[in-house]
Amino acid sequence: MPILPYPHIRRPVARVAPILLLPSFMQMDSHYREAIALTEQADQLVNQATSAADFQLGTEKVQQAQEHLDALPVWFLGYEPRAYCSLMGCSWRFTLDEFQAARQSIARMEAKLFQEQNALTLLEEVNAELSSAKGQYLAANATEQTPAIAAWQTAIDRLGQIPAETLAGKTAQTQLTSAQRDFQDMTGTMSASQRSSNAVEAAKLFALQAANASQNPPHPEAQ
Repeated sequence: MPILPYPHIRRPVARVAPILLLPSFMQMDSHYREAIALTEQADQLVNQATSAADFQLGTEKVQQAQEHLDALPVWFLGYEPRAYCSLMGCSWRFTLDEFQAARQSIARMEAKLFQEQNALTLLEEVNAELSSAKGQYLAANATEQTPAIAAWQTAIDRLGQIPAETLAGKTAQTQLTSAQRDFQDMTGTMSASQRSSNAVEAAKLFALQAANASQNPPHPEAQ
């Protein structure tokens, strides 16, 4: 049976031969249910991800949800298919506001997935650079060690620059301390990010000591 898409055609048909509209109602009801279910599944996977596999599956769910949303004609939103619902026992409540909210949710998840994928790619690149630089250092003679150390230090610094709010960034932060320790143990040199962290901690300690001293006047000569 043909699917009759427009209200000015559907309404006269609904009065005289509502059975002709059944295929389109079934199709739209299916798209509606799938769009809602897939959006909820995608939200769980994307916003509570614990691995790259969750993001991969979340991407698939987002794409599928978008396809079902695209298949819903906007004019149909909020339109009550009484004949179909009386037969199938459905409850049609998919309004334009819900439609827009679903689209906005999909858009937010797409933006998050883009950021997370970029961060995961960067983490893979940095880990490869760390492994390569460490290998070069171990295989280098005295004159070759300097560029190997520089490359190793650069990789460690990049590891600390991966956005902390991403899953890859959280992984990078757990790797950073051990990477800095390995670097210092093997080369006897602190990485730039480690020096910066030490400087910040020293500044905090100095500020705390100064604040404590200012609260206890008069100051002895040693202070």
